[in-house]
Amino acid sequence: MISGRILIGRRPLRTRPEDRVNAYNHHALAPWLAETGILTPLYFYRRAQEIRPFNMARWITPPAVRQHMLRCPTFVLDFTPEHLQRILRAAAISRYGAAENLPLVKGDLEKMADELGNLDDVPAEGFFVRVSNCSLKDADDGNQKPLYTIYDALIKIISSKRAVHSLLDLQSESDTVDHKIFFFPYFEDLDKLSEWRCFIYNGDIVAISQTRFYQNHHAGVKDEALRDLVRQARRLWRQIAPAFEFDSTILDLYADVREAGFQIKLIEMNPWGAHLGTGSLLFHWIDDADILQPETPTGRTVLRLVQAKGTGTGPVKYLPKAMVNDIGHGSIINDELKVLRSKGLEWTLHPKETQRLMSLPVPGKTSKEITVTRAEGLRRLRKGRGVEPETNSEGEDGQEIETGMKLHARFKRMQRVFVEEEGLGEATLKEYVELLS
Repeated sequence: MISGRILIGRRPLRTRPEDRVNAYNHHALAPWLAETGILTPLYFYRRAQEIRPFNMARWITPPAVRQHMLRCPTFVLDFTPEHLQRILRAAAISRYGAAENLPLVKGDLEKMADELGNLDDVPAEGFFVRVSNCSLKDADDGNQKPLYTIYDALIKIISSKRAVHSLLDLQSESDTVDHKIFFFPYFEDLDKLSEWRCFIYNGDIVAISQTRFYQNHHAGVKDEALRDLVRQARRLWRQIAPAFEFDSTILDLYADVREAGFQIKLIEMNPWGAHLGTGSLLFHWIDDADILQPETPTGRTVLRLVQAKGTGTGPVKYLPKAMVNDIGHGSIINDELKVLRSKGLEWTLHPKETQRLMSLPVPGKTSKEITVTRAEGLRRLRKGRGVEPETNSEGEDGQEIETGMKLHARFKRMQRVFVEEEGLGEATLKEYVELLS
């Protein structure tokens, strides 16, 4: 129903790959493809520059922001460029914190922990730890148990491939703003269904979605509580927006709308845009473009949550993380190609262009430092530290072209479909890209 320019939608639970929800990493929607190509080293450089302002160290310091945080960091430790190199070395030697290899790096990590500082009074509940660029959610099979020491935090960091990959990028940064480790109070009893994602476009809150889009919401949540959630989110954004130069972003918020007098709190800020990795949850970056990116301001906020389970339908079914990540991605290749054609940029997939686009220079990096996949970046890290490369098991297998660089797996899939649609034949791929074994 519509009430005061707030539209509330209770959606059926949809968890199939072909369902049109939670679109993310729609690289074809990036506005700079004509200059960089798609999924090329220069593309990822431009993408990293767009994401950079949303690294935690760059947005968390304004007093207005800290006032609204669900939890402010208890400790923030700064590490030096020399510490950065030692962390990367430990990650390479230990093969990302593998238990059998930790004795090889234990001494240096303990020494580094002493150098980084002291946590003083450690609370009984422990800490949630992250780096500026990202969380460590892929470490230890997603184990998010509390940590109690700096040494344990370092182990967690080197065990996270996404964190190690983000630290690799810090080597070419011109400042050390993101050389930080954050220690937050650990909250064990937070209600996951009380997390919300708030989409802000050109200064307006255009949409809010339940974060756990793959789970039925609580029964009994009233529309008036949801309208209050929207009003509080608007007020929060008005208070923190003056601290930033950008006016489009995505906020992760906490609000237990079942509680009378609930107060909305900020969890973190994320980059705006389908091409920058933030999931759209119960919206779709392409199908709901008129909601998420209206051509003219509407003054309206659309809120969506998953309708509650009916009585007698049994407990909520647990979905493994890998299955959650697949929801809504069944048509990603066709979606990407459709967008490229609509923008007249399908030529970026032509095999004749591959070598040129993949070889475009990247500011601040030599050809030996350039990669387009996490797997390749980590492989080069191991090789550079004298560690024998391991068999790639990350599902990001690329194929080397003449420069020694590997093509991104999604690029390969899109290019193959493009070649088939254009009737070019696999011989063209072999001639220009040599993707065939």
